[in-house]
Amino acid sequence: MNDIYDLIQAEYEKYNYKIEYNSCKNGLAYIYCSSNALYEKDNLQSFEDKIIKEDRYEWSNLRADCKPEIEIFIRDIWLSWYVKGINSRINTYDKLIDFIRSITKGYTIRCVGASSGGFIGTILAMELNAEISYSFAGQFSLSHHFDHLKQNPYLKEYCTTGEKKYIEYYTRIPDSSTNIFYMFPNRSKQNQEQYELVKTMDQLHTIKIDIDEHGVAIYPFALPKYLSYNLHQIEKLAGGSMSKMNASIKIGGWSNFIRWATKKILKMIKR
Repeated sequence: MNDIYDLIQAEYEKYNYKIEYNSCKNGLAYIYCSSNALYEKDNLQSFEDKIIKEDRYEWSNLRADCKPEIEIFIRDIWLSWYVKGINSRINTYDKLIDFIRSITKGYTIRCVGASSGGFIGTILAMELNAEISYSFAGQFSLSHHFDHLKQNPYLKEYCTTGEKKYIEYYTRIPDSSTNIFYMFPNRSKQNQEQYELVKTMDQLHTIKIDIDEHGVAIYPFALPKYLSYNLHQIEKLAGGSMSKMNASIKIGGWSNFIRWATKKILKMIKR
């Protein structure tokens, strides 16, 4: 086990963020936040493959169609809800917020993330007065989130010695003007638990997907279009629950679905 911890610590000394500037000048800045599914926890081979060899950041292959002026990708290689920030210098929530603020000053900000990525994405969005947080099954409270607070040593340490304002971040949402586009699987117990904390808040625009699997609840072909949705578009979609396929086609369109399905079928045939 020490081998993987030594390797993670070595990578923790590096940046663990990427910044890309596009030629368009639309004033948009997107922050894509990786989740705890970045690699398989405590698996040395998975860490070497995903982080060292692939240099993986979630969302790098599923970006918003609107092509923002600046795209920032961040990851938490300790898989601890960013309680240790992203590297040995930007190693707290406050430092991470200040770092992203310094890059995005003057931009209209939108944050993207699933699960723990949605958790930090919403925190960043609120603290930076972002326009939108696209949260896919993101947590709003970690002390209410199963036993993760007890099981994760860094979260446990943070709650013992540090400030708790980010652990119970849902309590600060009512004071914000940021819109949270919250898509979640409404048959997942852990997501139902989180939803109960925030369901009456005006900032929340909820899309319920009728599945029980935690995480991104629509198919990949619909994501680039969804990540470009504005408040008017999301209000048309929000409300009652939908099946995963119905929601994906409603967002992504039939043509994108057919292209995606065809590629999947061809891959199956080749196998």
